[in-house]
Amino acid sequence: MVTTWDDRYEGVWERLLLSLPGEAVDTLTRVSWIQAPHYYVDLRQPRGLRGKVRATCLAELRMDEAHLLSGQQGFAGTFALQGQEATWLRGIDYQPPGELGDRGRLEVEGDLLIEHGIEADYIEYWQRDAAGADGGAVSMGARFVSVDDGCPVIMVRHGAQFGYARARGRTVGRNIDLARMVGQADMAAARDLLDCEIAVGRVTPEGWLIDRSTLPWREGAMLLAANAAIAGDMLA
Repeated sequence: MVTTWDDRYEGVWERLLLSLPGEAVDTLTRVSWIQAPHYYVDLRQPRGLRGKVRATCLAELRMDEAHLLSGQQGFAGTFALQGQEATWLRGIDYQPPGELGDRGRLEVEGDLLIEHGIEADYIEYWQRDAAGADGGAVSMGARFVSVDDGCPVIMVRHGAQFGYARARGRTVGRNIDLARMVGQADMAAARDLLDCEIAVGRVTPEGWLIDRSTLPWREGAMLLAANAAIAGDMLA
């Protein structure tokens, strides 16, 4: 397969809608996708989740809060393009992986992108985020192993916005429902299952500020110092 790149796909995208056969059109799930030339990060959170988890760290998480968090989605990995057909290879996935690949045919109309599913039947409409629409913004990405816990990490940055993904420390099987796994687990195991962070945020003069995260107690925290940078597939 010949892989190409089209810089029209680069940037920060917010989903407008998801259409699935036989289902109501979803315009309420909040979805942010940050795409660099090679890596990407994608965070998807149900409406109304913010403010419902009162835990200030993973150790304080209660089972009712764990059930709420298990409904989130998020993933990160590498992006491959052949003509208008895109493949998002997931290196990190909040939900256990399924059998179908993440492949779509892309149509770009200015700052609107329409994605038609190839292996799965769906249509998504995406709007380029105005804050990341600056044509001079630079995109970059990195993939490495965390020195703190040995977990794989993928990061992307476009302009002043970034995406961050850290895998959980335990392996989960394919085609398994995360909510069911959490419901059948004891509290310690449930916390381990949910200890996977997908986050998006902004680079500010004070540092890399997390705006949204699958671990809500991390929102408002500084991920990195202001002078941190992505260079040569690594974090500097």
